[in-house]
Amino acid sequence: MRLLPLLLVLAACGPDPATPDAPPPLPLPPGRVVETDSLLRDEPARTYRVAIGYPQIRATDGEPLPVALRAANAAVRDTVAAFADDLRPEAPPPGADPPDYPVEADGRTDRVWLSDDVFSTLVEVYVYTGGAHGATYFVPITVDLVTGAPVAPADLFDAGMPWADTLAAHVGRGIRSRIRPTDVFATDGLDNIREGRVDLTLSPDSLTVHVPAGQVSSFAAGSFHIAVPRAAVEAFVRPGGLLARDR
Repeated sequence: MRLLPLLLVLAACGPDPATPDAPPPLPLPPGRVVETDSLLRDEPARTYRVAIGYPQIRATDGEPLPVALRAANAAVRDTVAAFADDLRPEAPPPGADPPDYPVEADGRTDRVWLSDDVFSTLVEVYVYTGGAHGATYFVPITVDLVTGAPVAPADLFDAGMPWADTLAAHVGRGIRSRIRPTDVFATDGLDNIREGRVDLTLSPDSLTVHVPAGQVSSFAAGSFHIAVPRAAVEAFVRPGGLLARDR
């Protein structure tokens, strides 16, 4: 029997005013809980500060997790650490004032789905490096719990299928429905989705595409999280793949 999926809101670590409310939580699978760990770094000499909350699966009975679940936890932890590593600034030029090179990153996890086959999460990070405002970055992570391996969007679909164009079309319609007619809508901002370079997470009945502020519309319009029904891409699913198993 399949475990009941989990879609929950986890505690935040740092604000992002552009983020709408996350979906409501579903009940936890028996014997499992998802808790928030934190990656904290503080190097005042480089004005480099990181505080990112990320999810980790735990067993409620205190027993060791199966290998695949431990691999999923490691994939999330390592991905967040690699993202933080990329933000770490080089040493300022000799004589430069370090505050001219600030890097402050606050991240949180609002979206997590856990089932027998899938652990899918979005870590959302607001990064400030000076100037009028910072930028929101999305770190989506989906792990196949049968193999323990991370899954890229292209891994979900059969080769040669127009899944990326389909997602881009749904995202375009979704964003247009949320902005004012007078707001900027840059269609070329969807090109990376059409090319398969998409920030994507899974939930029980949809694939959610995450579009950061400024990619398609103005920064003032904020970020977008567009849910695409699984039925829209059902014909493109890779046989035997994660989406084919998790129905």
